Amino acid sequence: MQPSLQPPGTAVALSPRVGIEKLTKEHVEARALLASGDREALASLLRKHIRVEEDVLIPLLAGHLPTNTGPLAVLVREHRTILGLLAGQDTSRLGDMLLAHMAKEEELVYPFAAARLTAEDLARLGDGGRS
Repeated sequence: MQPSLQPPGTAVALSPRVGIEKLTKEHVEARALLASGDREALASLLRKHIRVEEDVLIPLLAGHLPTNTGPLAVLVREHRTILGLLAGQDTSRLGDMLLAHMAKEEELVYPFAAARLTAEDLARLGDGGRS
C-alpha cells in the first residue's frame, strides 16, 4: 500500500460513484448475513446502512422527489418495517421484505441518485455524510 500524497489533515477526494458502490456492497453483505442467519450482525449492518440512507441519501434526493409521498416515503416506511422485524421475534417476513426492498433500491433509487446527484453529493454519501 502506497502512502498518501495528501498533506496531513487534508481530505482525500472520493470517487463520485463510491457512495452508490458502498451502499450496493452493503446490500451484498446483508444478503450473505441473511443467508447465514447471523441476525445480530445483520441488524448492526442494516441500522448503519439505513441511517446513511435516511440522513444523507434521502435528503439529497429531496430536491428531485417528494419525501412525504411517493418512492422516498415508501422506502422510509419499509425501513421502519425492516427495523421492526429485526427487533421482534417474527423473522418469517424479514427475508422476503429485505430482499424486495434492496432490489427496489438497486434497480430504481441508486441509478436515479447516480444520474441526478452531483459528484460532491455522491462522495458525501460514500463517507456517510461526514464531509
